[in-house]
Amino acid sequence: MKRIVSIVAGLALACVYLNASDVGERFPDFKLKDLKGRLTSLEDFQGKTLIVNLWMTTCSPCKKEMPMLQRLQDKYADRGLVVVGISADNYPQTVQRFAQQLGINYTLLLNPQLYTQETEKKFGFNSFPTTFVVDGSGIIRKKIVGYNGGDDLERAVLQLLPR
Repeated sequence: MKRIVSIVAGLALACVYLNASDVGERFPDFKLKDLKGRLTSLEDFQGKTLIVNLWMTTCSPCKKEMPMLQRLQDKYADRGLVVVGISADNYPQTVQRFAQQLGINYTLLLNPQLYTQETEKKFGFNSFPTTFVVDGSGIIRKKIVGYNGGDDLERAVLQLLPR
């Protein structure tokens, strides 16, 4: 009986750990460099509604949804929305060229360690793109794994923005 309880407790703990970034939980803090080499952290966006998009330049669905994220940034920036893209790419020049080709000017950060197990668990994702809507106090209110056309993402953002 003790062994069964231990196994169940272990599985429950593993599930919590593997979904470290899920709806209702605090988005994990980060300190990452932007394309100009400046350090940026989650704390820099305190009080703002965030869309955090985990992506990579070789990801076709990421490329497809980034213009939609830019439109949301443009449409709701004056109400407190900030879009932050965290790229798994190694080189800022590659990301910069990619962003310029797509007309992307929202905040882009680099985390070439996104593919490590530790970082995947920290951010609670397993594929690109993964998108989070985070409220002004840092709590995840929506998580979307895979390509998103934007409608439910926009609805989630609108619920958090001031009128």
